Amino acid sequence: MRAIVLAVLLAASVALPAAAQQKQKPAAQPAPAAQAAPAAEGESLPEMDKLMAYVGTPEYFKALSTVVLGGEHDITPECKDAKALGRAGLTVLKLPGFRDGATVPATGLWKDQIEVDRCGPHVLHNVLVEGTPSGVRVNLLMPGLTGAPWDWQVDILQSAAEQAMKASGCKDASKVVIYDTQEDKMLEEIKADERGRMISGKWRETWTLKACGKLQPVSVTFTADGKGRATWESQAAAKKK
Repeated sequence: MRAIVLAVLLAASVALPAAAQQKQKPAAQPAPAAQAAPAAEGESLPEMDKLMAYVGTPEYFKALSTVVLGGEHDITPECKDAKALGRAGLTVLKLPGFRDGATVPATGLWKDQIEVDRCGPHVLHNVLVEGTPSGVRVNLLMPGLTGAPWDWQVDILQSAAEQAMKASGCKDASKVVIYDTQEDKMLEEIKADERGRMISGKWRETWTLKACGKLQPVSVTFTADGKGRATWESQAAAKKK
């Protein structure tokens, strides 16, 4: 049985099909080529060029789309014709590495964003992709525009789900799914040290969950801890009377 809450999907890695790992063809729509970060003056990043070639293949996009649309089906089973439209962004978290002559990354970590037509509304699905010696593996992250690092998201979702159930009156945890995440408000300007680590700042996001078929917003507030990370707290919006 497929996971109901996406936290389970996040925890379990999924290997991309071999076709997506082995076939290399020129990039084609609907998967636009991602943009590599510019190299410093005099610096060459051939690994990035190889990564861009890999993620630009139709096979890669098709494989990611299958994973994304599977997650979308758990969120909106009533939408029978959800479509993956294309890449909305790609963020490299750890430079990839390739074995001699290989076109598939053996190391590296990146976040891919796929735009999905949710039978009218559009939503972004975020996918964490990791290159490993045994193949490329993917994990579904939270949909939408959350700025929460990927390794916080399961814990935040668990807390948000509890808040959503309490506020909505939903008693069945299996009927709670994450629907979307959005930026809300910058409460204190984010500042970083000379190493680029966040040392101060505070911001708020809205995580919308579907609890027993009803949409329930949950406010999540993040506060920098001065050590490059942040603490967070969640609170469901009060019921309307």
